[in-house]
Amino acid sequence: MTPPAAHGTLRDPNRAHPVLDIELWKQKFPLTPDCNWNTSHYLYRAEQLAYFDQLINLPNDEREPEEQHTETDVFVWKSGSLNTINPLTKLGGKPWMLSNEPWPTDPQGHPLQFIGQINFTDSRGLIPFDLPGDVLLLFARRTENWVNWDLASIDLKWISKDAVDPESRRDYPPGSTLPFCHEGVIHRTKQFWIPDEDNPNFRISTDDVQATLIGTHAQIPQGWPLEEDGCTLICVFSSFSFLGEWPLCDLDRLPQKHLSGGRLISYDFESAFGIHFADAGAIWVYRDQNGNIKHEMGC
Repeated sequence: MTPPAAHGTLRDPNRAHPVLDIELWKQKFPLTPDCNWNTSHYLYRAEQLAYFDQLINLPNDEREPEEQHTETDVFVWKSGSLNTINPLTKLGGKPWMLSNEPWPTDPQGHPLQFIGQINFTDSRGLIPFDLPGDVLLLFARRTENWVNWDLASIDLKWISKDAVDPESRRDYPPGSTLPFCHEGVIHRTKQFWIPDEDNPNFRISTDDVQATLIGTHAQIPQGWPLEEDGCTLICVFSSFSFLGEWPLCDLDRLPQKHLSGGRLISYDFESAFGIHFADAGAIWVYRDQNGNIKHEMGC
């Protein structure tokens, strides 16, 4: 590892993304009986991932003998540059997108919002088949103060990490990008589940999380949906709402805004911290038994 790229992150010469300094975060947030966190929460902050890492590394004699697990790359977030175009995992900012690529629209022809992208460069070994590209871009509809997910207004695009010239510039439809950029910080962890006795393809959650991640297992809203034989999870785009302590790896708390009388006010929804995304839901991308890559959503 080389020196930190931001507080609580490290640079690994063998990985494209900044890597979470998990030992630092576990020291900052030790797992205690009153930590008030469990794996039913959706995960987007380093604090939560530190708790989860400690939880899954409890002594082996506390695990159920029938439990199974798989490795997963989970993302938390640090501040990024709004105008930088790069292929790494991020929320907001500018998409890694060819300049001549048509901008996605909803069924009424309105431009969709670029929400974020997931880069698979560091995670190829977690997916047991070839993917259509290196970077998966997510576009969805934004309605006033919420970024909403409905399947009729979601568009996913696969792009090669070498296909885009970052010096080229394209015109973005007005309002089609978010007013912030949060860059992905990666951490390799494990997800645990128990196969159902009556249907081995159905998974009963034990120690797993909903998060923006790459891997073949996650905690999915309303339960594991891939009961059919041959369906394989690829990745998840999960909700975010940057509130509380350490909302980003390099920011210990939200900057406070006050009116002239000293009263604390909440953030407007045009700020980097005011936008709420998908109301605790998630979009999961998977390959079906026929080899087709599909996506679903739930909340």
